[in-house]
Amino acid sequence: MEDPNEETIIIQKYILDPLSVIIKLAILSKKQVGCKISVSNNIVYIQEVGIFQSFVRYLFKNNKVDIQYLYNPIELACLNFLNKEFVSENPNIKNLFINAQKGLEALMVTYKNYTIITHTLYMYYNIIANHIGDAYNPSLFIRDNISNIYNDSLVKDLHSIWSADRIKMVLNMIEFIDQDKGSEHSVKCLHEFMILIDREVSIKIDK
Repeated sequence: MEDPNEETIIIQKYILDPLSVIIKLAILSKKQVGCKISVSNNIVYIQEVGIFQSFVRYLFKNNKVDIQYLYNPIELACLNFLNKEFVSENPNIKNLFINAQKGLEALMVTYKNYTIITHTLYMYYNIIANHIGDAYNPSLFIRDNISNIYNDSLVKDLHSIWSADRIKMVLNMIEFIDQDKGSEHSVKCLHEFMILIDREVSIKIDK
């Protein structure tokens, strides 16, 4: 019989900062189809296409089921950053989430032979669409066994990482990248900025 405390400790490693998940998906949309993601120690990693991708995933025991850990963060990001008040102050925030949807679409192509995974990704896509659109359906998101871990205190603590200036910088970078399709350097800069955020997230969760 499994120790419930042990299960909680394991799940704790997969807690993710909601807005970071959206930004990582947006970054993924700017990369070659075939890139995959992994979740480890509270960080979403983007694994580039290449001969070493399979080896790295095997070495670190990455699995496509890591995608399940995006479910709660995506909903929480939508609730906190796509509400009317926030969008009114930051109208271009919607563009970030639209890019995240494109990242999900890229993953759908990557996992096109895995029906359950593509269905899951399509559900995530619809969660974002549900908040972007005018007809919000509160029943679309159903709480699961991980939802309770994302309590108000934790979510507030994670959101505190994101100052108005940091959010503005990310939105400006996304807008610039969208306009300059060949801007691989800008994508890399955004990725490197997220490394800093990842460190702060890890500190917040480990404290």
